[in-house]
Amino acid sequence: MASDSAIAALLERGPIAHTPHHVFVTTLGFPDRVGLRELTDILMLTRLRPAYD
Repeated sequence: MASDSAIAALLERGPIAHTPHHVFVTTLGFPDRVGLRELTDILMLTRLRPAYD
């Protein structure tokens, strides 16, 4: 599956990680890697993008 390789690449590069409960989480380096100042900047992005039904 294409998503498997995308997840594997993200895990390898570091913006996401596994928890002991097999949940994916963002790492502390995530905001910097995607050009954000902090994780709360993601909320601003959701306001800019139109919602689709």
